[in-house]
Amino acid sequence: MDKGIILRTGSNSYEIGNCLGRGAQGSVYEGFRKDGLKVAIKLIRLLTADSRRRQRTEAWVYQQFSNHFVTLLDWNLDYSRPFLVLEFCVHGSAPRWSPENRP
Repeated sequence: MDKGIILRTGSNSYEIGNCLGRGAQGSVYEGFRKDGLKVAIKLIRLLTADSRRRQRTEAWVYQQFSNHFVTLLDWNLDYSRPFLVLEFCVHGSAPRWSPENRP
C-alpha cells in the first residue's frame, strides 16, 4: 500500500503512513485519522475467503477481549483490501496474551 493513500470507513478516513511490519497474513501501517490521531492499520495481503474469515475473527476477538489487547478503533471488512484500525502502540507490537501475563 502506498504512503498517502486514504482508506475510508462509514465514520472516518485514514491516511496510510509508513509500513511498520509485514507478516504471513498482511501488513501493518502507521496511519492517521482525519482528526490527526495516530493509529495502526492492519491490511490483508491476499484476499481469499480464508483471509476474510480470519480478519473477521480477529476483529471479533479484539472486541470481546478488549482488556487484553490493543483497542480496535474502526474497521472496513467490505473494502477491496479489508482493514482493521487499531490503537497505535508506541513501543511496537502489543504484548501477546498468555496465562503468565494476565491481569
